[in-house]
Amino acid sequence: MKIRIVRFILIIGLFLYLPGIAKAHLLKDEEVRSKVYLTKEKALKLSFPEEDKVVIQKIWLDQNHRNFISGLTGENFNKVRQKVYVGKKGKKTTGLAMFDQINIPNQHPIIFKYMVIFQPEGKIKKVVILEYQGLQRDEIVSEEFLSQFNGKDANSDFQKVDSSQGMTIAVQVLTKEVLKLAAIFHTYLANLKK
Repeated sequence: MKIRIVRFILIIGLFLYLPGIAKAHLLKDEEVRSKVYLTKEKALKLSFPEEDKVVIQKIWLDQNHRNFISGLTGENFNKVRQKVYVGKKGKKTTGLAMFDQINIPNQHPIIFKYMVIFQPEGKIKKVVILEYQGLQRDEIVSEEFLSQFNGKDANSDFQKVDSSQGMTIAVQVLTKEVLKLAAIFHTYLANLKK
């Protein structure tokens, strides 16, 4: 009889304890956040602190470029242009940046704006989250997670990007979107060489 009581208490304890573990990486629903970390202007100033100027250029993506990006990401890609912010010191290009926004429809929608800074040869220098709205997941804004993109380009293996919380929807979507911008940048470099 004592064994049954102990077993019953353990089972009840597990049912009370396990839901807390499953949701440990999320804040409560009422703690949905909307936080601006950086404005676009401030992000550009921090990204290009010693440059003489930042020039805005547009990358036009023809059907071949869109097919290339679709092949890399496994998703249909229809965007026809992308703004690129080019940091210049004299006549030398010191870096480039692109901004984008992600909307993830869900029970608790997630929206975030981000920037990818590229080295002139096409490698990612840094990914920066500018704004995040939704249930706060610390991995999306952590330097440890975001630094995994550093040094990657369109030919890199983005499957190895992971977070401490696992491959959440937000992590998967951000990874795919950063790959898209890397592919766009790849087409930008190809056009410069023509």
